[in-house]
Amino acid sequence: MTSRVDPAGSDSRYYLDFGALLGENRELSGQIGPQPGEIEFHLENLEPDTEYFCQLSVINANGTAENTEVRFTTLPEGSDAMSLNQLRSRASRRSR
Repeated sequence: MTSRVDPAGSDSRYYLDFGALLGENRELSGQIGPQPGEIEFHLENLEPDTEYFCQLSVINANGTAENTEVRFTTLPEGSDAMSLNQLRSRASRRSR
């Protein structure tokens, strides 16, 4: 998961709050410099066929910014999952 962040010229701290809707929340955090950039998160050990949420917050001298909460459901166990690159490749072949 990737998020683009513009800290408006201030060093910032970010927090990604995520978890299953019916379970414990987890948090990933780190720092980003004053320039706009991307933050990449790797969500691991997710349960199959489970609805999750995530929300990113960035805090600096200018205040706190939060994105809209995002929800997603993982595939059922045994599903034939495709990577994003595989999906893009398939879509590219179909559009020719």
